[in-house]
Amino acid sequence: MTTMTVLYDGRCTFCQRSRRMGEALDWLKLTHWVPNTEAQGSIVVEKGGQRLIYWQAVKAIALKLPLIWLLILPALAMLPIFDPIGDRVYRWIAANRYRLGGDHCDIS
Repeated sequence: MTTMTVLYDGRCTFCQRSRRMGEALDWLKLTHWVPNTEAQGSIVVEKGGQRLIYWQAVKAIALKLPLIWLLILPALAMLPIFDPIGDRVYRWIAANRYRLGGDHCDIS
């Protein structure tokens, strides 16, 4: 299996927690997490010369985590029919990530 690079907002506590959880669940070490202050609420996956963002990036990460497949609901969320919902949920979390993480955003 090939590894992928995950760029995340390194200033965001919520994003840092997500990274720690992703790394803990990545038993096969298929993801490489890199803080990116330019991300500003976007998680970006670089995989095979392709860049995935938002919900597509989250799905790509989840597919690399074996433990995620033990849970039925997340596995069902991988179906394309859930993409519009996943995108909306992702954008809401991204817009509120500092509040969710207990941070205050310095960006005006």
